[in-house]
Amino acid sequence: MIKLFGKNDTVFNTSNGDMILDAFKANVTKGIWVSKEYYLDIEVPISFISNFVQDRIVVVPTMWGEQAFRIGNVTKKGDRLQSRAYHVSYDSLNYVLIDVYPRKKNGLGVLQWLLDRTDDENPFTCESDILNKHSARYVNKSLFEALIDIEKVWNGHLIADNYKLSLLDSIGKDNGASFRYGVNIQDIQSNEDWSNVCTKLYATGYDGAKIAPLIATTTYEKNYNKVVEFSPSADVDLSSTAAIIEDLQAQAQAYIDVNQFPKINYSLKTYIDNVFDIGDKVLVNHEPLKIDIDAEVYSLTYNVLSKSFTAASFGNYKENVKGLFTSIQAQMEQNKEVTNRRYTALKDAITESKNLIDRFLFEGHKYETDNATYYLNAEGVENATKFLIISLGGIGFGTKEVGEDITQAEYTTIWDIEGNFNAKCITAGTIKSISIDTEDLFAQDITATGTIRGAKLVGGTFEATATGFINPGYKEWDMIGNYVKGTGTLTAAQKTASDFNRDRVVNLADSLICRKLVEGDWTIADVTSRYGYIPKQSTIKVTINPSLPSKAIRITGTNAWGRTIDYYLGVDGINSNKLASDAITGGFVRTTSGADLDELNSNLINLGKFGVSKGKFPASSNNNVSCSIPSGFSNSNCCQIGIVANNPNGTWYNIGNAIATSPYVGRVQYTANADYNNRAFKVIYYKYA
Repeated sequence: MIKLFGKNDTVFNTSNGDMILDAFKANVTKGIWVSKEYYLDIEVPISFISNFVQDRIVVVPTMWGEQAFRIGNVTKKGDRLQSRAYHVSYDSLNYVLIDVYPRKKNGLGVLQWLLDRTDDENPFTCESDILNKHSARYVNKSLFEALIDIEKVWNGHLIADNYKLSLLDSIGKDNGASFRYGVNIQDIQSNEDWSNVCTKLYATGYDGAKIAPLIATTTYEKNYNKVVEFSPSADVDLSSTAAIIEDLQAQAQAYIDVNQFPKINYSLKTYIDNVFDIGDKVLVNHEPLKIDIDAEVYSLTYNVLSKSFTAASFGNYKENVKGLFTSIQAQMEQNKEVTNRRYTALKDAITESKNLIDRFLFEGHKYETDNATYYLNAEGVENATKFLIISLGGIGFGTKEVGEDITQAEYTTIWDIEGNFNAKCITAGTIKSISIDTEDLFAQDITATGTIRGAKLVGGTFEATATGFINPGYKEWDMIGNYVKGTGTLTAAQKTASDFNRDRVVNLADSLICRKLVEGDWTIADVTSRYGYIPKQSTIKVTINPSLPSKAIRITGTNAWGRTIDYYLGVDGINSNKLASDAITGGFVRTTSGADLDELNSNLINLGKFGVSKGKFPASSNNNVSCSIPSGFSNSNCCQIGIVANNPNGTWYNIGNAIATSPYVGRVQYTANADYNNRAFKVIYYKYA
C-alpha cells in the first residue's frame, strides 16, 4: 500500500495518511546515504495531479520497513505523473549549523550535539554504537554537510530510517549470497580505476622530513611509483623531529596499504537471493570476465510492486563505505587545514605587504640627497604622503602631509644601525627575545591566545572572562529534590538544566546525578559522556584585585539554574560552593548550606566536636532503633542533635530526635509512615569544646 502524507508530517506508522496512491511504477534505490543515493522512482496516474505535488511525502513498504520519500520535480508524461522522490532524511539539507563545535564526543554524542543546534528545530532522532571520541567544527554548514564529515572523521556508516539517523561501526551480513555465471547472472558490468595505484611510495613531510621508500606487498608487471607530500596530523609536536617522522611513517604506510590495489566496481541485473541490505557480503563468479571475488553490496534496487530486488551494485571499493574505501585522504586534508590555520594570520599579513611592495615597483618615485635616499608614493617630495628612507643611520618608514617638510615628518617604523627596531604593528609567526621591556605595554588592549611563561604582570586589577559550565551546588540539589517530592517548582529553563539523563523528565535519577556532581563523585564530563547531556555555558568572570583585600580573588557568574555565584578568596576567608582539603585549620569554621556531619571529623573546630552513629531501620513501620554512642561521648557530656535518614528520593533529612535511654546508648523512637523501612539512618551527637 502506497500512502500519501502532508508536507510537514513526520509520523508515518500510525495512519494511512491523506490517501492511498495507485502506481504504475515504484522502485526504491538504496545506496550510500551520504552520496544521496536513497530515492524512490515513482509513476502514478494523472488523476492524482491535484495531490501528487512538490514536497508532499510518499510512504512505501520496503524490505527495511515503511520508508518516506519527499516528492520533487514532478513531470507529466502521457497519462502519468513521474517523480524521483528523495528520502526524507535528506531534509537535513535544509537545516543550518551556524557555528557548532562538538569536542571529544562519541558517535551518539556528536549526532545529538548537532541535532540540538540547528538554526530551526528539526524532526530527527539518532543512535550510534561508536565509542571513539573526536572533535570537529562546523561553521555555516548544512546539517547534511556536517553528517558527511562526521561519517569520515568518526569512521562509521550513516544510515537512515525515516527521520532516525544511525552512525554505526559496521553494516551488512554474510547470508551466503553468491552470483554465478550461467546460474543467476543475467547482465554484469565491471569498471576498474588504476589512477591512484601505488607500489612504491616516496613520502615527504613537514619541514622537509623524509623516510625510506615504502614498497607495496602487491606487485604488477608495470611499476607504479609516486611521490606524495603529507601534512602533519593535528596533535603532532612540530618541535620534535622524532614525532614528525613517526607521524609521517604512519600516514605513508596507511596510504600504500590502501592504494596498492586498483578500485574495482561491479553492477548486475539478476535474480537476487540472500541479499537484504547494503554492506551484505556476496561471492561473485563470472568466468568469461575472469571475475572471482568476495565483495560487498553498496546499492540495491527494490521493486515495491513486485516486492523483490531487481538490481545490485557491489565491489571492493565505494567512497564512504567503511572497509571498501578508506577515508585517509579526508583525514589528511583535515590535518592540513588544522596546520595551515596556525599560519593564516601571518600569511595574510605577508601577502598584504607583498602586494604593497609590488605596487610601488611601478608607482614609486625616488628622491636623493647627499646622505639619504627616499622612495615616495608620489612624484615630487612635496606631494608625497608616504615614504621610505635609507641612510647610514638606518631604515625608516613614515607619513607626512602634502607640502610638509620631509625632514620633519613622523616615522611609523624605524630600524636603526644600532639594531633597535621600533614599529606600530608587528605580525610574526614566532618572536624570541631575552627580555621585552616597555613602559606602556598595558596601556592598550591586548588580545592573545596561548601561554605566557615566567610572566610578571603588575597592575591595579586583572580581569578575565570565559565561558563554561558552572556546577550545581547544594541549593540546586535541594531545588531538584523538592521538585521531585512535589514540594517545589522549577522553571522551564531549570527543568532543562536538571534533566541530566535526558529522559525529558526531572525525577529521582536526576536528583542522584546532581548529588554526585555536588559531592564531587562525578564531573559534568561524566554526565555528558553517559547521557549526552548538553551543559549550558555561562559567562564566568575572574577578577584579581589586591586593592580589595577581603575579595582579592573573585569568581562570579550565573549558573544554568539562574543562581548568581560569587566565590572569593581574601584576607577575611573563603566563600566557595565546595572546599576540599586534607586538613583545614581555622579559628572559626561555618557552613551555610549544611554539611554531612558523618564526614566532618576534626579536632580543630573550636566550637566543639561532632559524632555520628549509624544504623538501619527494620522492616516494620514502628521503627524502634538502638545504637551505641560514639567513643568519647556520654550522656553527661554531650547532647543528641537529632536523627537523619536516607529518604526515598536519595537525600538525607532530619526526621526526629535521638533520646538517650542509658549511658553509652542512644535510643530512637520513630513511628511515622513506612517509607523509611529498611533505610539507613544516622544519629548525630555534639559535645562542647
